[in-house]
Amino acid sequence: SASGWRMRFDMPNLVGISVVSGFMGTITSVGAPPLAVLYAGQPAQTSRATLSAFFAFGAIMSLSAQFGTGLAGRAELIHGLMMLVPMLAGIAAAARIKSRFDRRYRIALLAVAGMASVLLIYRGLS
Repeated sequence: SASGWRMRFDMPNLVGISVVSGFMGTITSVGAPPLAVLYAGQPAQTSRATLSAFFAFGAIMSLSAQFGTGLAGRAELIHGLMMLVPMLAGIAAAARIKSRFDRRYRIALLAVAGMASVLLIYRGLS
């Protein structure tokens, strides 16, 4: 992202990145980075709506599989329901502040994400 390189946004890349994202999301709970690379050059409105739908559908599939196989139960359901209030608060806050963010914050966001990734790699190797 910092270099300016952009992945071509086409159907083969979208399908491939979606598979990689789903796999990463299943094994690590972090499936967004591959999609962020693909959607980096797309308009914010389109990206937000598409990624929201993608993650909602993915979460439903993942939770269904976990409940269906017995890996999740009543306690997980209760914890999940407890997260609805903060989630709705986040949606409301995002709707109010989304117009205040623009490309000026891109460098800061990339710096924070880069530092976090270096720390996670270091932590994983130590």
